[in-house]
Amino acid sequence: MQNLTKGTDLSVLDFGGVYGAHYFSFINTIKPLDANHRLAEKLKWQVVEVPRQVELGKKIARMLGIKNLDFMTDIMDAKAHNVLISSSAFQYIENLFDLLKGYFLNTNGGGAEHIVRLLVYDEILKRRHRRKKGYLQF
Repeated sequence: MQNLTKGTDLSVLDFGGVYGAHYFSFINTIKPLDANHRLAEKLKWQVVEVPRQVELGKKIARMLGIKNLDFMTDIMDAKAHNVLISSSAFQYIENLFDLLKGYFLNTNGGGAEHIVRLLVYDEILKRRHRRKKGYLQF
């Protein structure tokens, strides 16, 4: 966020980011601070997902006219980003260390200044799911 307010771009690589759910959450979070949409315009968001989610995400972005949300299936195709986030995909990667090492050493220019695992988001989703089933657990 500090990058955006200083006038520089912020780029996010969202590993396992489905159809861009974290992008939409972030945009809604900065909306009160971004009356002229200048902050959102500086944001570049890439999602790495399985092919079906990539297809869905691209369709949603196209329908909504979103230009700064992109999707790919291979993390090695990603350029360098300020932030790499993942909410619930890391645990499914058999050789996570090798994958991240490959991304950071990628000759394509991969890498990130920060890595964030969104545990809180996982818990919020679990609670919502439990509420929909008719019971609430913590």
